[in-house]
Amino acid sequence: MRPCSSKYAIASPPRRIRGKIRCDPRTRRSGAPLRDCAVGREMDMSRRDHSAYVVSGVMDSEGDDPGRWTEPKAKLKFDLYPAPAVFSAKFWVPDFVAKTAQRTLLILVSGKQIGAIPLAKDGLNEIALPCAADLIGQSGFTIVDMNVENPYKDQSGQAFGVVLMRAGFEYQTRK
Repeated sequence: MRPCSSKYAIASPPRRIRGKIRCDPRTRRSGAPLRDCAVGREMDMSRRDHSAYVVSGVMDSEGDDPGRWTEPKAKLKFDLYPAPAVFSAKFWVPDFVAKTAQRTLLILVSGKQIGAIPLAKDGLNEIALPCAADLIGQSGFTIVDMNVENPYKDQSGQAFGVVLMRAGFEYQTRK
């Protein structure tokens, strides 16, 4: 995977991801939309099934960029069993986002905040936050909110969050 650079910063008008994904290898090769793909613990924007994890707030582009802009409020879903885990994410913060105002990325799991990350470092950012087992859904999906306070706005007034590359959960192991 090639590193994300500032060339991904609002290069073209993004389109929103809608719907589920189909996991059919024959369809995948033809470039047709994918539908009904199962989600798991790990979402990677460089994989074609990434939109199965998106509930709302992630913008898609026409290219094969390894990252996608989020809106100020992005919502992702994961399917995992209730056990202590670590939520991790890898995202890019362009310099014009990091250096122009004080911004904070709030991470919520099942509606409860597990982290507040200042968006002061431009470039690649990686986070790892512990998540208690009781925050993971007993049945159905676990919802993760990635909300940016004081989001960057371009000249047209469109608000942006961060350039998300991957997000997911790893179960904690006992030592």
